[in-house]
Amino acid sequence: MKRLLPTLLFTLAASQAHAISHCVWNPNFPAGPFNLTRVMPTAYVPADAAVGTVIGQGDLREFSAPPGREQVNCRNEGDVMMNVDLANLAPIDPATLRPIGPDDPNGHVLQTNIRGIGAMVRIASPFSSNGVPRNEFKPVDGSPRPLIPFKAFKDDDTELGIVVSGVHNYVTLIKTGDIAPGVHQINVPLFQATLDFDNIGLMFRYALQGTVIQAQCSIIGDPVSANPVKLGEWGSADFTGEGFTTPPVPFHITLSTCQADPGGMTRASIELHGVNGSQPIGPTTSGIFGLTTDSTAKGVGIQVLQDDGSPLALETEVPLVPLTNGTMLLNFAARLYQTGPSADVQAGVAKGALSFTIRYR
Repeated sequence: MKRLLPTLLFTLAASQAHAISHCVWNPNFPAGPFNLTRVMPTAYVPADAAVGTVIGQGDLREFSAPPGREQVNCRNEGDVMMNVDLANLAPIDPATLRPIGPDDPNGHVLQTNIRGIGAMVRIASPFSSNGVPRNEFKPVDGSPRPLIPFKAFKDDDTELGIVVSGVHNYVTLIKTGDIAPGVHQINVPLFQATLDFDNIGLMFRYALQGTVIQAQCSIIGDPVSANPVKLGEWGSADFTGEGFTTPPVPFHITLSTCQADPGGMTRASIELHGVNGSQPIGPTTSGIFGLTTDSTAKGVGIQVLQDDGSPLALETEVPLVPLTNGTMLLNFAARLYQTGPSADVQAGVAKGALSFTIRYR
């Protein structure tokens, strides 16, 4: 028994020597720090999308890993504090934004190299508590969906240890302001992760790349097919009662060099407002507006119709059709509309004037 005791003591000593909290660069791979580059799929954004609109698919997941397979291995025996700082390299966008799903983006949207486009990055393993909590760093604020920037720590037993060989990340591109027309290439460093234990320091930097295309069209010259639209000549006797209409006269607005999204989600819309004295008559949804101040006819107005023959509402944005690539036509029609008794109809020049705004949502 006495001869066995030294062996037993040696075994205990070896066990104690092995059980030391530590972090090291795995010697089987190159030493870091390493660089992670997340390449996003091409995304489209309507030209007039509201600030806060998600560009493309939101919360898009990837495990980003370094090509050299660098990794940091940490083991905590519950006797030390290990701190990780996941700090933004890109400025935080100051825009005030509405929630996106369960996430509050404010303070977490990082500016990209493209004006008006920000990126929100949600981090999972190994920097959240959603995987195997004992083998991950934990966000200081306890968030189950930590967003860059944030801090994480480890102060308890890691059991199998923590391996930092990349990061599970979810990226959401967000419109934060006006975006210039055309094709935009995102290429920007967003954040880095540093560890304050065992002189590890900087573990990795994370950059984002991708293409964003603004879906819209151009308006070249006067896009209205007939401006003014000729509604014909009519005798006052032709107007037989309130609500009488003349045959509709078709016209169209040409949109040129359209850049559409493949999913056909972006739609052109139009908003009409009266000018030169023309104002809505009755409900704006009827599409009827009065004559200009220099008109001499009385008792009639003008009604604008959509391509399907239904009234085109005034003073409100009306969605029309999905964008298609190239040149496309927005088809409408207009007609005279009797607005009162036949006795009030007076012959003369009948002119109407509208301004229009085309948007892409």
